[in-house]
Amino acid sequence: FPSQGEGSSPHLQGERLARTLGINSLHVPYKGSSTSDLVAGRLGFAVLSSASVAELVRSGRLNALAVLSSERLAALPGVPTAKEAGLPNHLYNGGVCLWAPGATALPVLVRLNEALSAAAGNADVRSRLESLGVEPVAANLEDTARFVTDFMADNDKLREAVLGKGR
Repeated sequence: FPSQGEGSSPHLQGERLARTLGINSLHVPYKGSSTSDLVAGRLGFAVLSSASVAELVRSGRLNALAVLSSERLAALPGVPTAKEAGLPNHLYNGGVCLWAPGATALPVLVRLNEALSAAAGNADVRSRLESLGVEPVAANLEDTARFVTDFMADNDKLREAVLGKGR
């Protein structure tokens, strides 16, 4: 199975899946996209963002076994959640956040957040993102910071379980 490198989310989630299913797997780090090798059958499975493969799934070139979100995706309504597929502990929401340099003034961050929230609420933007497999969520700065903190803590636990302490 591919990933963007050791310790990346696709690597950790792929290892987690292989261990849960009790299958032997070999992690293959890629510098670029692994999608063509997956489509060609040179890889056994992959944990990829829905946005990067939704069209390949809809066209039948890839089989989506499950989404790791708590709900089915609007872009792939026929694909079960991991829980529905028998993997109740494989919830994973990597989320996509807009980032700014650490020294960015709070009023600028608030203004950027307001613009992003407005875009997430726009029907045309929402429709386009959902067609790509991205489910936009408008969140305030505090909720986003909490999401990132929780995500990093969960990712650190998984990284330690997969790679060992100190890695």
